Amino acid sequence: AIAKALVDLEYRESAPFLRGIGHIQMEPVWGGQEDTASTLRGTCVLALVACSDAPREKVLRRLVDALTDKAEPVRVEVARALAQMEGEEGALLLRLKARLGDREPGVTGQVFDSLLQVEREEALEFVAEFLKSADEVVREEAALALGASRLPAAVELLRKAWLGTKEEMLLRAISSSRLDSAIAFLVELVREGRIKDASAAVEALSLHKESEEIRKQVKAAAESREREIVSLFRERFGD
Repeated sequence: AIAKALVDLEYRESAPFLRGIGHIQMEPVWGGQEDTASTLRGTCVLALVACSDAPREKVLRRLVDALTDKAEPVRVEVARALAQMEGEEGALLLRLKARLGDREPGVTGQVFDSLLQVEREEALEFVAEFLKSADEVVREEAALALGASRLPAAVELLRKAWLGTKEEMLLRAISSSRLDSAIAFLVELVREGRIKDASAAVEALSLHKESEEIRKQVKAAAESREREIVSLFRERFGD
């Protein structure tokens, strides 16, 4: 609570946050003990980046240590912190972490998100490599990160990947970008694609069922199709 209050007050001296990053508090739980200080460490990681008295190299050293923290929330916050720091060092650390992987999908996804935030177009091909991973979770996190980047070139990479694999999660990632080109591709798939592909496109577009404009486009495309597609549209978008 103290650390969060200091952040809210825009406190910019590093001493309490450096102390918090290293704090471990083991508490008794059923069957053993559990570290209850992970939220504190995560809060301090992000706060340290904004401190004016901490040299960049010192902050980076602490972030490298925290990137191997046993607690998932801490590793997630390190990935966010590296994005906020920007610069080549942060990008390289994120690339290394992506290559090494993580047992938690949330960390992997944040690493991809942060790298795309820092490098933008330069990171696209790198993240797209993970669309070919043998791990389904890694493929999905990479796809979602590319979609969330809202970069036109990312949508094109996702489209090409879908043409090669027909994985439905790639259509959801394309839809999540909200780009006009992405919506147009999915609507055309509803209109002209095979029933299975058209159904997957309707599912992906249902992310935007609150958008009247997108709803009209999907409805027009669906109503030109088989009864199965029309029924799915009504189920997902309402009638």
